[in-house]
Amino acid sequence: MTLSALDYKMQEDARRLTWSGQQPGAWELRAKQPRDFDRQANGDLLLTATLRIDALPSQGHVVAYAASAGGRSELQIGSWLQGLPQQQWMTVAIPLKCFRRGADLKRLEVPLGIRSAPGLQLSIHQVQLGAAAEHLLDCPAS
Repeated sequence: MTLSALDYKMQEDARRLTWSGQQPGAWELRAKQPRDFDRQANGDLLLTATLRIDALPSQGHVVAYAASAGGRSELQIGSWLQGLPQQQWMTVAIPLKCFRRGADLKRLEVPLGIRSAPGLQLSIHQVQLGAAAEHLLDCPAS
């Protein structure tokens, strides 16, 4: 997985993530210290990202995850990404409550990670908490 800077609204204000080679790879947004996201999850807040899907893998899975020292919560997002517009900037969101199974939201170390097979290319401008987005992932049934 490689990371490179690109321009979105200003010079080098976004990053292009490229999964190449033969093996799956991962990218993580990691907090300096564990953060408590439990209250925000109870309030139905979303983890939002402004991104552009530049390419999808032809085979394999794409997984979004959140992780704490006590565990990890993973969501298969490959089919969701396939249904989104390609080659255009948009705001997407995952409800924080989707990460409850497996991760301790009171001590979250990785609020967002992406693991993918080779071939995925995403450009990301911003990741933050929010209340709305253009495209919302439905939490899988418990």
